[in-house]
Amino acid sequence: IFFAGSGLVLSCGSNSFGQLGLPQISGPCLIPQKIESLKEKVVNITAGLRHALAATDSGLVLQWGTGMASRAKRASQGKALPLFLTAKEPCEVTGLEDVKVKRVAAGSYHSVSLTDEGHLYVWGSNKHGQLVSRDIFLAEPKKVNTQCFSHEKIAAVWSGWTHLVAQTEAGKVFTWGRADYGQLGRHTAVSGGQQSTASEQGLELLCNIPVSVPCLNGASQV
Repeated sequence: IFFAGSGLVLSCGSNSFGQLGLPQISGPCLIPQKIESLKEKVVNITAGLRHALAATDSGLVLQWGTGMASRAKRASQGKALPLFLTAKEPCEVTGLEDVKVKRVAAGSYHSVSLTDEGHLYVWGSNKHGQLVSRDIFLAEPKKVNTQCFSHEKIAAVWSGWTHLVAQTEAGKVFTWGRADYGQLGRHTAVSGGQQSTASEQGLELLCNIPVSVPCLNGASQV
C-alpha cells in the first residue's frame, strides 16, 4: 500500500483477502492501482498481514481486508461481526465516533489507532496480550487505560506482527505483546517462569501490561 501525497492511496500485490481495497480485482495486482473508494483525504496508512487501514483528515479510521474475520468469528460465539472486519473495500471502523484519529498501525491480526488527544484504541487478535485485555479477540476498538503509560499522553505508536511499541510525549518508550524472540527489549517472565501470553483456548488469559524500557527513552525512530 502506498501513500502518494495529497491523500492519494494506491495498492498492489496479493488481494486474496481483499486487502488491496480493490474489489474489482480478484487475483494479484502487479501495478499499483488507486483505491477509488477512499473519498476523504487520507493522512496516514498502514498494512497488516491481510488487512489495511487509513486515517482521514477528519479523524475517521477505515479498514479493509478480511484477514481478521476468521478469528473474529471463532471468538464471537455467533454474534454478528462489525462490517469493517469483513469488508473488501474501505469501511469505517465503528466505535471511534467520539474521537479524532491521527495515526494508525497494524499487526498480523490486530489494529491500533492514536487519537489527537494522545490515547490508544486497539482491536483484533489478543493472542499474545498485545491489546492489553483479557479477551482473546476484540471485535471493536477498546481504549487502552492511560494508567498503563503512567497517565502520560502517547505521541507515537508502532506495531510489529504480534507486539506494540508506544512513545509518550515525554519520550518514554513502552513495549508489550509477544516476547519469545526478545522483541520487547525487556524481561517478561511472570511467577513460575511462565511467559505472559493469552492462550488460544482462553483457559489462562494473562494480561500483558505495557512496560517502560528506560534505555529507549527519547528514541527518534522505532
